[in-house]
This record gives sequence, C-alpha cells and structure tokens, in this order.
Amino acid sequence: MKNLTVVIPWDKRNANWLEIALASLPEGIPYVICPNDSKAEMTQQLNDAFEAIETEYVFIMGADDALTPTCLRHLAEAIGTADVAYPTLADYDIYSQNRLREARQSDEWPRVKAALDAAGLDDQVIAPGDDLANEIVLEAEPPAFWNLQDINHLPGCFLAKTSTLRAVPQPDLLLEDWAWHFKALAMGARYVPVKSAVYLYRARHDSLSNRIEAAVEADGGNYGPIRWAIRESVYSELFADDTEADPAGRVPLAATFQVSASEAQAYLRGILPARYLPGAVHHNVLDSRNVDKTPATIMLHPGVKAERLLVPLLRDQGKRVIVDVDDDYLSPSLVGWLRKCGAHAIADSWVENQPAHRRVVRDADSIICATPPLAYQYAKVNPNVVVIPNMVDPADWEAPLRIDDGIIRVGWAAAAQHTPDVYLVEPALRWASEQPGVMVCCIGMDPGFDFAYRHFPYTRSLQHYRDLVSILDVGLAPLHASRMNDGKSDLKWLDYTMGGALTIASAQPAYATIRSGDTGLLAKTQLQFRDHLQFALADPQATHEMIANARRYVLTERLAVRMRNVYLATCGVDPYPIRPLPVRQAVAA
Repeated sequence: MKNLTVVIPWDKRNANWLEIALASLPEGIPYVICPNDSKAEMTQQLNDAFEAIETEYVFIMGADDALTPTCLRHLAEAIGTADVAYPTLADYDIYSQNRLREARQSDEWPRVKAALDAAGLDDQVIAPGDDLANEIVLEAEPPAFWNLQDINHLPGCFLAKTSTLRAVPQPDLLLEDWAWHFKALAMGARYVPVKSAVYLYRARHDSLSNRIEAAVEADGGNYGPIRWAIRESVYSELFADDTEADPAGRVPLAATFQVSASEAQAYLRGILPARYLPGAVHHNVLDSRNVDKTPATIMLHPGVKAERLLVPLLRDQGKRVIVDVDDDYLSPSLVGWLRKCGAHAIADSWVENQPAHRRVVRDADSIICATPPLAYQYAKVNPNVVVIPNMVDPADWEAPLRIDDGIIRVGWAAAAQHTPDVYLVEPALRWASEQPGVMVCCIGMDPGFDFAYRHFPYTRSLQHYRDLVSILDVGLAPLHASRMNDGKSDLKWLDYTMGGALTIASAQPAYATIRSGDTGLLAKTQLQFRDHLQFALADPQATHEMIANARRYVLTERLAVRMRNVYLATCGVDPYPIRPLPVRQAVAA
C-alpha cells in the first residue's frame, strides 16, 4: 500500500462511532485524530496536521464513517500520478442484531449478501466490543448511494498527495470540503474516481447532506438547483469579477474543445487548456447540440467531412468557431511530407481534407496557432490569428523517473515523421555509443542504427512517455530545414527540460526560444551535434546549469495557467481572475 497517513477530524461527539472508524483501518496504518469544537478549529488543526505529516499521501476520513477492507488499497493503487483519488460512497446503516437477523431471513438477503461480498465485507460485526453490538450492512444499489453522489460527488473523504493538501489550505467555510476541492481544481489538481473503493458514509440527521436531501425531496427530487447552489457558494470565493455568471449563479464553461487528434495533441491543445479555463473536451465525439452550453468551440485542425458539417450548426447556435493548429496543414508540401514519413493513409485523407481545412480556417472567427511561423502562414487566409504556445503543467512532472546507476543516458524521442532527421544526429549518437558508461536510447521510432542502442517502442500513454523521457540526461532534437518544420514547436525541449535532461536541438525556428549555452545548445550541422554532446558529457557542471536555467524559464513563462486569459479573450469571454490563494506562513516552534 502507498506511504500514507489517515487524518480524522472529530467533533468530540459519539466516541463509539470513532472507535468503529478506527477499527475499520487496515492494521499498521498510521493515523492522526484532530479533536475540535468548531469548524474554524477543525480547519486549523487539519492544516497543522498536513504540515507535520511526513508520508507522501494523506487519507481524510470522517470520524463517524468506516472503511471497507479494500478501500484504501484500491485508492492507493488507482491514484497513479493524479493528485486526488476519491471513493464510491455507500450508505452506512447500523442495525441491531434483531434487524440483521430479520434481514438474513428476508427475500432481500441474497442481494444484500452479494453486495457485502463485493465490498470485501462479511456479514459479522466489524465494530470492536460486544457492548456496541453494531452491524454494518451495505445494501446493493440503495437509493441513498446515488443521492449522496449527486449531492457531494467530491466527498470530504479522499486520498490526496500531501504536497497538494499543503498547497491548497483548508478554507474556514461551512462547505470546507467542497471549497477545498474547487480551489484545488482551479490550481490544476487532477482527480480520479475509484469505483471499487467503497467508503461507508454515515449521514447524521442534522448533517448538511441530510438537510439537502430533505430539500430535494420537497422539490420533487430535483437535484439541479441544489448542486448549482453549492457550486455558486464556492465559486463566489474563487472568482473576483464573475460578470459572465448566469442568473442561477453558475460560472460557465468558456469553450468546448472539439478534438480529432492523437492522444498527445488532444492533451496539449485540448485537455490541458480546458483544465484552466474551464472548458469541456469532446475527443472524437462531435458535439452538434452544444450540450455544454459554451460560447465557443475550439476545433483542433479540422478538415474531415464530419467536422466541416459541424461548423454551420455551430453558427446557427450563435457560437464562435475557433480553429487551433499545431502544424502547417495549409502547406503545399503537407501531403508529400506525410508520404515521405510513411504515413500514406493520412496523406491520402489530406488530399481531400486540405481544401476543406482551408475553408474552415477562412470562415473561422479566430485561429489559434502554436508558433509564430504558423501564425504567419495562417494569417494569409484569416488575419484573426493569436499565438498560444504549447504549455506544461508541473503536476505532470512531479516525480521524474531519474535512474541513479552511474550510467549517462543520451537519447532521442521521435515519431516516424522524424525519419528524415536521422542523419543529423547519427554521428553524435554513434560517438556516444562508443563511450564507457554511456547508453544511447531511442524512444518511439526505431532508427535501425548499426551500433549499440536501447529502443523503447512507441507508447500511447502520455505518462509512460514522460517516464521514458525523464530517464535521459541529454536529449537530442534534430530538425531539418523545410516549411513544414518551420511551423513545428519547441515541445521536445519542454519535455526534455521537465524530465531533467539537457536539450541539444537544431538551430531552426522551432527552437528559437532556446538560448544556446544558457537554456540548451543549438546545432546547425551534424558536426555541431557531436561537438555539443562531447561538451555536455565533459562538463557536467555546465550541463546542470543549463538544465536548471531551462527549467526556470519553462516554469516561469510556459505554465498552462498563464495562457488562461488569452484563451478567454479569444473565446469572447471576459476574464474572471482567480483570487490569489492565501499563503500560510510556517511558524517556528
């Protein structure tokens, strides 16, 4: 199980319930109890606990709830590189021995027993001591289960990185768990729901959940207004000038990202910016009905027939149509370049799609380009162009997979379209393969070198790709001169930098952001690639300084959150700036 501590805020009521909560913890799991007499005191105690805890993860648990035996394990296994993993809520009912005996004799018992087994519970007592005489029964799909998810979908019981908890202080509000979650989301925290992790939730008669439940029942079972009322109360804390909120108090989504692209493109140009706008992402699913009620649709390099037909529907709904491009899909050499790279099927499709792409670009309200050279080309068709470069989220690179075994790893991460660039780095990598204690690594494309190297095949997993890139000490980024390559971005430099490697790149427009000798090295020829690599391996101190300088630049200038207002302006939405979060000062003991 992950390295974690359980934190339990307790209002000093119902000590027997606290005993049940503690008894449900797996053996050996450290825990901290935070007794308190008020919400404000609880908030302060939680913040103090988060500062003191030394484990990597924290699980926050209600003092009146209980864990199923496998809950923590399933959460720990599922959290991966996310910041928060939250469990499935199930209604927690305590029955007397007589009530449980009646349940065993009823026709419903097989259904209840099956649910108990699925949750890893037996049908015996889990509470300590005969004097309590409490039994827990988890009913199969009880109505209260779904109601709780609707009311409090991000519950106050969750597993989180300790660093995330420290970065987002617990606010002193009635809805402290909701407020924390929304502030964490606004800062870019990533969440994962874990259906198999069952958490037994006890709703007190005077609890917020029960009061909301009663209000919902009185309103005929309509959860919508209640859910938005909760969001409104939290968003009022997040947004200082929410002029675009609708009459119900909701902060709207700024854009729908219509994505027909690879996983990497979908993430970089869709999912990542949507995280900070906020926005909705439809990956390979056409949204013709504007289900998210957004004022703009951002289409990633559209041109295929289905997307062409979508444009007039969006216009009829009064939506802004924005095209986002990270390659020169207008280039006359596009089809030939794709064939040269071996992508014949894609080349065939662009024979038809390229004219349609040009028409969509011509008629769009705005064009978002990943680089200035792309903006120059696209402005010839539509002058309403804005440059939004590729960005990074530090949360994606919190723990680079560095390997401390004394071996220096020199590598190149490349897809098949970089086949024409192999000749630029072949001499440098050949030289590296001959050096003692140096390993040559090729990630993605297999160049078929006739010298020793380690090949890591192409992966569709972005996190696996990041892990592979982060084993490198020096990363090469060759690019030959062409109109297609002029429009490329410095993404490889961003990846190498965040992974902890020095970048040696071609002196092409794509890498104009690199200051050679300061944030990386630029090479114009095969010989310079080899010379720069020899220098990097011979002078580790200079190499580490360049890596540090590059990382400092990226974390200052290329954070996804910095592009938020540019996206909002492009979508025609007035910015609603997020209030700075309070910074808690450490107090010396």
